[in-house]
Amino acid sequence: MLHYEYEKDGSGYFFEVEEIIRKKTRFQNAFIGNSLAFGKVLILDGDIQMAEKDEKRYHEHLIHPAMAVHPNPKKILVLGGGDGCAVREIVKWDIEKVVMIDIDGEVVEMAKEHLKEINKGALEHPKLELIIDDAVKYVKETPEKFDIIYMDLVDPEGECRKLYLKNQLLEYKRLLNKGGILVTHSQSSDNFVTLRFYEMFRRIFKNAVFYVTYINSFNSDWSFVMGSDETGFFVDEKELKKRLEGKELTHYMAKRHNSMLKIEPYFRKEIERLNGLNDEEVEAGMTGIILHSGFLKENPFVGKK
Repeated sequence: MLHYEYEKDGSGYFFEVEEIIRKKTRFQNAFIGNSLAFGKVLILDGDIQMAEKDEKRYHEHLIHPAMAVHPNPKKILVLGGGDGCAVREIVKWDIEKVVMIDIDGEVVEMAKEHLKEINKGALEHPKLELIIDDAVKYVKETPEKFDIIYMDLVDPEGECRKLYLKNQLLEYKRLLNKGGILVTHSQSSDNFVTLRFYEMFRRIFKNAVFYVTYINSFNSDWSFVMGSDETGFFVDEKELKKRLEGKELTHYMAKRHNSMLKIEPYFRKEIERLNGLNDEEVEAGMTGIILHSGFLKENPFVGKK
């Protein structure tokens, strides 16, 4: 069968995939398959979430910049992260515990069984406290504080959009210890959606940065935003290199850390424009880039020249 994604800017892509397991859970349509282009893939409600071939590029850039600059990260919270790969990267560090809160236990069980060679069994790691619950409810009720909070959530569409809005970001911030860092993925930089997340983090935190890498299986660059009141994000390269020793990373590198946080001139005019908008106007554009996605049973391009 053919998986396709059509984006709001009129572009899109597709790839062939063979089904391994498909399940309609209480919350979403979950699919794990195998593709020639990207290896195993996890697709939720028609949108690709991770691919075996390049998921390390995503997860290393999500996790390690914040872990590397925080002075002593011990307690970590992951919102979402059902494939287990974020936890796999976190437990490479000398932490006390990581709490992962995901609403869909059926997807987590699928990942335990069918993605374990990718997540390295991280969903059963002894330092992981796995909670199947609603992230908003958990954040509102938990008395715990964390050094780093990661938003490894599905795209900000539909019911999930509320997880990215300012009032909820402030709730996440409330759970941070002194020096704590909040991190989220923030869509593609091509259409400036990234900059809206960055602008909101600038309004919430004293220090905020964004950075970009390319994810082949997303057919796009992909961005991340970090925010903190006390921790700075530009650090000494030699010290950073020491901190990353033994982490077995394949994409994120100490020598690129500071340069990837520098803002390109291309973005500056839009940043100035967003600075003049109110919160609601900024939030209006904090959405996903996919317009329509799904599967075709037959590949219409086979046999055609």
